[in-house]
Amino acid sequence: MLGGRAREIIFSTKFERFSPQVTLFEVSRHISWLASRLGKPELELYDEFQLLPVFACQPSSYEHQLDLATQLVGQRDPLDIPLLALVLARGYPLWSDDRDFEGIPEIKLCTTGELLSELVKL
Repeated sequence: MLGGRAREIIFSTKFERFSPQVTLFEVSRHISWLASRLGKPELELYDEFQLLPVFACQPSSYEHQLDLATQLVGQRDPLDIPLLALVLARGYPLWSDDRDFEGIPEIKLCTTGELLSELVKL
């Protein structure tokens, strides 16, 4: 997402994007590192981050799925639990190239490549 074709998905009007607010907070904590990696001023990158078309979801919208998400994540990354709970609560596909989500039959996982293919069809 640091400059690849994922930007086409992020800014496409064909998709709605949702994220747990806690995940967005976590990303914002890494703005300094991202800015140095991209060679951009930190404030500029923070302003761009604020403009991302992503709906921040409060825990109350997915907390009823946290137990199931915890079971499904198992020994994988526990930081994935809020995102998985949100996907389960909304019933939407999950856009991720994170292999930790593979093999979870309760969700539909979409990779960046698959969504880019969908954009071509639309």
